[in-house]
Amino acid sequence: HEETVTLIYRIFEQIKYGIAEDHSYINDYIPVEKICSIGKVRNIEEFCTEFEARMRFLYMEFDKFNFTCSNKQVYDICTYVVQHIDTPNRNKDIADVFHISKKYLSTLFKKETGVSFVNFVTLFKIERAKMLLSYSDMKIYNVADQLGFSDKDYFSKVFKKHTGLTPRSFNWDEHIRKNIP
Repeated sequence: HEETVTLIYRIFEQIKYGIAEDHSYINDYIPVEKICSIGKVRNIEEFCTEFEARMRFLYMEFDKFNFTCSNKQVYDICTYVVQHIDTPNRNKDIADVFHISKKYLSTLFKKETGVSFVNFVTLFKIERAKMLLSYSDMKIYNVADQLGFSDKDYFSKVFKKHTGLTPRSFNWDEHIRKNIP
């Protein structure tokens, strides 16, 4: 049993490092290290159960970054936004980076993803905010400012709309505990 557990731990480490290597920005959004941390277990069955639960949860979180669109330019825009979420991501800014008009960006993005560009950016700003609020010493108003929200109250309203929680009450460690039995 010990050899099997050691092998599975190694597999888990390879998955963790593979994610970090292929998607270096992912650690800005998801606490992969914490999700992949399996504590002491009593037996192989318990270990396998926890491993499976953690993999399922990691996949669910990671799936948010699976940009399925047939248009390469839209895929590149999605990736760019996620990699640069801490900088201004207004339609005009992104349109300028990709040498297209704001209107074309909005139309193409909605057509290819089914989501408006503004909603896409907001979703990832909230995902980034969850990490900043959980694992940094930043105050809510600093997080709001860093992510380009006009003020703390508006940020809090948007955060609650997307997560069901206030920025003060969200905590990744608690979120992990609630979702991994």
